[in-house]
Amino acid sequence: MKRSIRAQAAVLAAAVMAVACLVLCAVFVQGARHEMVAEAVRDGVRASTSVLERISHGRTLDLRLRAYRSFAQIVDDSGKVLAASPELRGKAAFSGVPGRGRRPTADTRTFELAPSAFYPASALEVDAQRIPFAGRTVSLYTFSPVPPPYISGALVAALALWTALVAAISGSTVWWWLGRRLRGVEAIRRDLAEITVTDLSRRVPEAGRDEVGRLATTVNATLDRLEEAVERQRRFTADVSHDLRAPIAAMQLELEDALDHPEDVDWVTSGEAMRAGLTRLHAIVADLLHLARLEAEDGGAREPVELSSLVRRELAARTRRVEVRRALAEVTVDGDEVHLARLLSNLLDNAERHARSVITVRAGREQGQAVLSVSDDGAGIAPEDRERIFQRFVRLAASRGRDRNGTGLGLPIARRIAHAHGGTLEVAEQGPGACFVLRLPAWPE
Repeated sequence: MKRSIRAQAAVLAAAVMAVACLVLCAVFVQGARHEMVAEAVRDGVRASTSVLERISHGRTLDLRLRAYRSFAQIVDDSGKVLAASPELRGKAAFSGVPGRGRRPTADTRTFELAPSAFYPASALEVDAQRIPFAGRTVSLYTFSPVPPPYISGALVAALALWTALVAAISGSTVWWWLGRRLRGVEAIRRDLAEITVTDLSRRVPEAGRDEVGRLATTVNATLDRLEEAVERQRRFTADVSHDLRAPIAAMQLELEDALDHPEDVDWVTSGEAMRAGLTRLHAIVADLLHLARLEAEDGGAREPVELSSLVRRELAARTRRVEVRRALAEVTVDGDEVHLARLLSNLLDNAERHARSVITVRAGREQGQAVLSVSDDGAGIAPEDRERIFQRFVRLAASRGRDRNGTGLGLPIARRIAHAHGGTLEVAEQGPGACFVLRLPAWPE
């Protein structure tokens, strides 16, 4: 079972603190022992000096060094103990400097001796020197006990207890602190778990400007987009079902009437009516598929597109019901020519549907932008409807009266194409009639 981040952080903090404490303890113990060894060396030197003074005063056999923590032994060159402190009485003569025999030299006067048969109780710091004694030269060894590398078991136990206590306090502190800091994350998790697709209006609490607060803000922004997408899909589903239901219901009614009274039916008229319904269904489905592809492709493949040439080709391919005036200047944009042609076609279809006698198409450059406008001399669009007409399946009363086969998706598709190309499509303020203005980033001149 995986542990929580809180537990992992607490364990990691305790482990790091324990390692740090162990390093500090090792440094402390080694430093303390180094000082103790240095003190033992100084004590041994002072003890040696005291022995030499006693020899000079004729007290050669008195090697009791009560004022020091050291003890001494005098050995002649034959290995005979001539004098020794009480701690060494009865012990054999010291064997001499390691690797140098019994006679100490100037470069081996002081050294450390590990616990041995000579003195198993502890390591010794040895001060060895040659001294005159009774008309001859003998060896004086002064021994000062030094602690082991860990100094003492009690100190090790105390330091281990201190390390464990500090590590426990560190881990507990991190556990407590993270618990307080992660309350916001737990609240976000709990609230998210309770949010369902049937109720996306709930939001997680936002508190503070730290990482948790920014996480809550991001989560709420995501929930906003999700709620908007779900609501848009619900409206889309409702609109689709309504717009598909009408032609299907009309065809069903026409077919049932024909089957109920076949002798009274004009089959040509009924067939034309059903074909019109099927044409409308096909148009709705085609526009929905095109809109879905636009949202998936996000603008399609980009290439240089010269707008005035695009307008000329589109107008040349159309059958005109009204006069079309044009005022075109060359301007190039970076876009998908197929999608931009569809945008222009939708705007021209809308203009032809509402124009009384003339449509005006303009293309040019304004303030570094490519501007394409399509206007008509029809009844125009009320200010309160100028944004609503870009919603899916929205058809004003005038549009329904002029063209019953419209899908209500032409202008939403046009605006989606404009946004995918980094531009805008708006209804401009104009006198009689409506004017749709497309603005796109233009290539440099």
